[in-house]
Amino acid sequence: MISRFAVTLLLAVPGAAIRTAEMSPLATMISGMAEVGTLDVKAMKVDKLVQALEQTAEIMKTQNFAEAAKELNDNAQYLKGCPESTVDECLTSEEHKHTLQTKQKPAALKGQTPAMGMFWSARILGFIGEMFKQVSQSKDLSTAALDAFKMRLTEAWSCSWTAPIDVATRKLVRSSLAGGLPTGEKAKEMIAKLGTTKELSDFAESSLPLADALWSAIKAHQLDGSYGYGCD
Repeated sequence: MISRFAVTLLLAVPGAAIRTAEMSPLATMISGMAEVGTLDVKAMKVDKLVQALEQTAEIMKTQNFAEAAKELNDNAQYLKGCPESTVDECLTSEEHKHTLQTKQKPAALKGQTPAMGMFWSARILGFIGEMFKQVSQSKDLSTAALDAFKMRLTEAWSCSWTAPIDVATRKLVRSSLAGGLPTGEKAKEMIAKLGTTKELSDFAESSLPLADALWSAIKAHQLDGSYGYGCD
């Protein structure tokens, strides 16, 4: 298992020597979030967003957060259907492909599309950021993951008895993302390999505003396919 990433930093000063600095996995993820460059979706480039999501997913995978990593990476790939565009341009181009949300019904999103990728990327990135935020505040990893799931993901599926597939899917995803995480000392050891408590907090401060900006854009374009508002 990789506990530290050796990152080569090329100084901006002309003719400066190449220096190698050791960064924690979390520090590398924070740096990747910063590369997105802006929270303004009208200026945010999809390509840069994809790079940050892919980097986060790859690091999460090496640190035994395999399920979250897979979901984040898979959905980031769907965003590649919007090359050389901003997030706002991408979502605008997606509107005619889907049944848009109304006051009565959520959007019906087609699978493996940039809109679907944006929907899940925003939710999963929010889940990861919220989980690490709560761990930085001394909450146990497993409990933090369950709370983060409730805050960021549970509303994606209906909780109505008339939608048994949604109910079953929500339980399955919750179990895969949060149910298998360690508790107690094993959890502390797992988190320590990621980085410091401050880095957990710093990642949350960089990832959660990004997830929220994406979510606001999704709603603005009437592409919110969430069925479970009000679910516990």
